[in-house]
Amino acid sequence: MTLYEHLSARISGVVDVYLGDLWPRIRFLLMTGLLQDKLETGAAAEH
Repeated sequence: MTLYEHLSARISGVVDVYLGDLWPRIRFLLMTGLLQDKLETGAAAEH
């Protein structure tokens, strides 16, 4: 059983809303980080 499953329905509802609002931002930051890593790796391979 996960920690999320141990939460009460009221708290898990708040967590769902909070993560629903944040997920697009988190995904954008993850994708930006991956792009930066690709650019740095590509630049390092050229030198």
